[in-house]
Amino acid sequence: MDSTAVEQPDTPVERASDGDGEQSRPEQDQGKQSQGEQDQGDSGQKRAALGDAALDATVLDDAALDEPVRDDGARDRSPQNSQNYGARDHAADRRLGVRVIAFLLALCVLVIGWAAFRAVREHSVFTGTATHSGKPFRIPVPPAPTLVQQISASFTIPGAAPGIPWPGIGQAAVEIEGVGSLGTSGSVGTPVPIASVAKTMTAYLVLADHPLADGDAGPAITVRASEAAAYGSELRQGQSLVKIYAGEQISERDALEALMLASADNVAKILARWDAGSVSDFVASMNQAAKRLGMTHTTYTDPSGLDPSTVSTAPDQIKLAETAMQSASFRSIVGLRTADIPVEGTIKNFNQLVGENGVIGVKTGSTDSAGGCLLFAATMTVGGRDETVIGAVLGQPLGAGDDFLGSTLYIASKIIDAARSSMVTVTITAPGTQVAVVQRPGEAADTRLGVASAVTITGKPGQAYRVVVSGDPSAPTLEVTPIGTVPGGTVSAGTVSAGTVSTGSGSATSVSLVPLFARGATAAE
Repeated sequence: MDSTAVEQPDTPVERASDGDGEQSRPEQDQGKQSQGEQDQGDSGQKRAALGDAALDATVLDDAALDEPVRDDGARDRSPQNSQNYGARDHAADRRLGVRVIAFLLALCVLVIGWAAFRAVREHSVFTGTATHSGKPFRIPVPPAPTLVQQISASFTIPGAAPGIPWPGIGQAAVEIEGVGSLGTSGSVGTPVPIASVAKTMTAYLVLADHPLADGDAGPAITVRASEAAAYGSELRQGQSLVKIYAGEQISERDALEALMLASADNVAKILARWDAGSVSDFVASMNQAAKRLGMTHTTYTDPSGLDPSTVSTAPDQIKLAETAMQSASFRSIVGLRTADIPVEGTIKNFNQLVGENGVIGVKTGSTDSAGGCLLFAATMTVGGRDETVIGAVLGQPLGAGDDFLGSTLYIASKIIDAARSSMVTVTITAPGTQVAVVQRPGEAADTRLGVASAVTITGKPGQAYRVVVSGDPSAPTLEVTPIGTVPGGTVSAGTVSAGTVSTGSGSATSVSLVPLFARGATAAE
């Protein structure tokens, strides 16, 4: 072979592998150095291309920015690698920040989800339903508290009421205002002449159209010449009159006093003409008012009652009196025993019961066809409460002379006395008495309930009442309602009261129940 020297290549010459396949160390070191230089070049190119904005956890991972390793295995922190090392730390900080934010977001989602679950669950306690996958399902509802009544479900006023001394003839009726009827006698469904009791409607309508303030005389009414001229013929007919003259100026109040005390028939026509324009129009108004008040057996044909075709019944007249007596000016007039008016002077009330035995009105009446009549009102106190007795007596026999109404007035006074003694006041329950309990499952003790004020009844012995505890357990009430009729009589509801709360005939009283506390305990502030 030629001994000429062989030219060596520029690239490193690989050594033949020894028995275990490893390369010689000089060539291995040289390979590592070349590889490191190549990695540094590639990494620099990546940084230049991506820029600072792309240095995040998805690009700069440990493989992309791995530091060179020295021969002893330690990281190479030489100056030429400082730029690479800083970029790696920046990427690590970003990865940590992303993980923290992700954790906080997940925590917020959990908190919001738990709050929503609790809201749905609490709503379901009341509705008993919820939804799952769009379908309703039942959620167990805690047992509701139970209201248990412990007072008797009925109450009857004990005792027996005394009988009413009804007249043997004619018809009569009596009731206690706001309490109920105490009964009737005679053919109260048959209309009969009522004489001057009809003037009650006349006064009621005039005051409804021309109200009077307390102590006010009201407008002046001029007496016409034709009205004054009729005085002589009316007197010869035996009518009840007061003196008048043409052109006289009489106040509304004076005219009403002459009408209701002296029972002046001539003044009834004057008031009717003044109020409605004519007597006939006023009579039409009287019948319209009777219809509104439910006086189904009443017909008016004149404003004074002198005409026997003016008819009514005792119960119908009681309806009128109850309404008319609500006017203070009406009460003040019919409650007078005497009055002074122009021309006639002093006049007296034909109702001699006024001012005695609690009688406060209202109107007498008498004619041959009607007999003796009286519509009356009287006050009484029962159980600390002021009550008003209203009654009517029609068709009674007439006496002689000045005592022509004696029998009628006597019968009325006896009915008033019987009405007073027929009413009693009894207590259904008082403060401190257990009326009901509220039972709550899972609680050892029940909540005891009672009333804050005594619940009392003013009524007629024998009247029955229904007693019911009702309402939500959080706001329970005691209701007392009249039922049935008094044995041997008509419906007499009585008055149920609790403190200042009271109701009238046929209605129910609702009283709030309150917790009862142990002796010495007080309500929580």
